[in-house]
Amino acid sequence: MENKDNKNVIKVPNLMQSIPSLACDKKVGIYCRISTKNRNQITSLGTQVNGAIDVILTNPLYKLYNVYIDVESGKSMAPRRQFNQMIQDCKDGKINYIVTKSISRFSRNIVDTLNIIRELKQYKVGICFQLEKIDTEKIESEFLVSILTAAYQCESENKSENIKWGNRAEIIKGNGKILNRKCYGYKYDDNRLLAIDEKEAKIVKKIFELYINGYSILKITKYLKSNNIKSPRGKNEWSKRAVETIITNEKYIGDIKTHKTFMGDYPNTRRFTNRGEHEQYYISSHHPAIIDKETFKLVEKIRKERSNMEIDSYGFPKRRKKRYSSK
Repeated sequence: MENKDNKNVIKVPNLMQSIPSLACDKKVGIYCRISTKNRNQITSLGTQVNGAIDVILTNPLYKLYNVYIDVESGKSMAPRRQFNQMIQDCKDGKINYIVTKSISRFSRNIVDTLNIIRELKQYKVGICFQLEKIDTEKIESEFLVSILTAAYQCESENKSENIKWGNRAEIIKGNGKILNRKCYGYKYDDNRLLAIDEKEAKIVKKIFELYINGYSILKITKYLKSNNIKSPRGKNEWSKRAVETIITNEKYIGDIKTHKTFMGDYPNTRRFTNRGEHEQYYISSHHPAIIDKETFKLVEKIRKERSNMEIDSYGFPKRRKKRYSSK
């Protein structure tokens, strides 16, 4: 049951030894999922496995094929390698019945849940949701599954909104974790507050200096590479995006602007640039500055002058006739 490609898979004892080898109608796969590896979640994992094994032991026509365990969020099925392996085993005829604790362990996304149920039905694979007492081999159960999954999804959305509300409350107080997120040029002091990393701060200042002196973003990346300066991710080459992020980040003048991006409505995990759709907060003089405000404003002015885009008389963006030429 060990998957060498998945570091998040938790090893469990060989449960096959505790299951009698019987002639059976159902080859069963147990699916369990926990969100993290903390102690409470590990306890939950044991409960999930034991509960599923009880179902198999009490039915002489069931035989355990495998136990699949993921340590992942339930919002998306994409990263759950053991889940995907279980589905493939179903398609290969190795499993024709799945036992899982609940719909919420399986997925909190109603679309994904119903699609998987329908797909597995084509391979004559049923799913037993223990908590809800639902067996998808019964045709009438799909409607009940859809109702319960919608309820779980609603609960997840509420939790997400509560987290966002809590973050906003912390920001207003001025002590939210989001305010102290580290970026290139900064480190944490003994109190987990932002402090200047002198070595990286010199690079930040150099980037601003080069840009003011006429260097393009591309030429700055070449300068950094030629001088063997590692990127924020420790790579030999800097991306244009990394340089652009530095010269536009108000954190370097000691300020913070929150909620620059936002996540789409659940279960959409794509992030979008916040153009006024959501409330933002601006905190001045939050931490030590690396760049003075005059330099930052000058760079902002130069960026606008160099931009190849402008707004026409109708309010639509268009390309400038003359493009900026760097040194």
